[in-house]
Amino acid sequence: MLNEIKLHIHGALQSMIVLALGGTLLQTFLIENGFSEENVAVLLSVLQIIQIVTIFAFSSVADRLHSYKNIMACSIFAALPLTVYFVILSFSPGNAGGSFWFLILGAIFNIYLGVNNILSYKLPYAVMDMSRYGIYNSVSGVVIGTLGFGVSILLSFLQSTFEFFSIMRVVYILTVVFVILV
Repeated sequence: MLNEIKLHIHGALQSMIVLALGGTLLQTFLIENGFSEENVAVLLSVLQIIQIVTIFAFSSVADRLHSYKNIMACSIFAALPLTVYFVILSFSPGNAGGSFWFLILGAIFNIYLGVNNILSYKLPYAVMDMSRYGIYNSVSGVVIGTLGFGVSILLSFLQSTFEFFSIMRVVYILTVVFVILV
């Protein structure tokens, strides 16, 4: 049961990291930092392709791994460079340094996501009784979905009250903390 609680916490923190470093929040942050909408669309498409290629390339390797728990534990730090880059950008908006740094750091993060997507299917088999997997999955879905919904509402409220980059500073500093905690 303790491992299931750890998995719920891991899943919730992981979800918050991906929320901060991907999707709509990322697009808005980049556009507010001076990236054009077209540039953001192309960059995110390239990063998605990198993630998909990683999934295909890593699938056969993952079957031969025995220490994937350690790989998952250490690989989260691949999110740190992109997160630190965003912390820096939140303190000096408009100084994005061009698409190059975002593409390099985003590629590192998306390679991590591809590897994590493969290994996250293996992890429950190593840490819990699989007869409880359905219950775990249901509870995890509710926890992560509720947390994501709550954070989205909170961010929408805060953006109507405070300056965008002030909020994003807090978001990305918390994301650094989440990466370290995961």
